[in-house]
Amino acid sequence: FYHKYGIPWNPHSCRTRRHCVLNHMNLCYITALLRQKQSIYLDEIQHKLQTHRYIHVSIPTLFHVLHNFHYSLKNVSVEAKELNDMEHMLFMNEMVNIMTNLDQLMCIDEAYRNQRTSV
Repeated sequence: FYHKYGIPWNPHSCRTRRHCVLNHMNLCYITALLRQKQSIYLDEIQHKLQTHRYIHVSIPTLFHVLHNFHYSLKNVSVEAKELNDMEHMLFMNEMVNIMTNLDQLMCIDEAYRNQRTSV
């Protein structure tokens, strides 16, 4: 479809969906959020819609709206990885300020479970 129509989906596909709960003002609010912060997560948009516009919208609905606005998720994942690196660096700097001796540090992996620790 991309070579024929210039877009990666079928523009002539049959649409069988519900009417969108977002009105024009809510869509304008979402576009304003995207202009203000280009790498925003879907749950952040959902939270801002709930707190500022008093409307509950599901994550799949927001994903569909962004798909219709021709937004991509590729840039967000790259920036999220960079943000995690920045948070890691800030955390390590904070730990250096707190601890005078590295023997004070104890790390626990809460995700690890074995037969003895599980009840």
